[in-house]
Amino acid sequence: SARLVCEFISRDDMKRFLRADPQVAYTSFSEVRSTLLSDKVRLQKRTMPDKTVSYFYQDVKEDGTVELQFEMDAWHYQKKLRASQAGHETAVKDA
Repeated sequence: SARLVCEFISRDDMKRFLRADPQVAYTSFSEVRSTLLSDKVRLQKRTMPDKTVSYFYQDVKEDGTVELQFEMDAWHYQKKLRASQAGHETAVKDA
């Protein structure tokens, strides 16, 4: 049996390899930002190469996997983000 040794490849290197490979018909990379609202809830913002943006509310399990997810618009995303930040500032001020 053969032993396979794999080395870490950075995200940027992987993108460069995929873009240079003529056999890869389509590559899509997105920037994903997650904001934890609690230990079980997070907001996620995904920006695609064409600059389209998707926003998600996610309930996460203890191991970090997504249990429930729904897409939301930018207005609701910002509203939830601001509410979370305001709650955090109040908690820090009252501590």
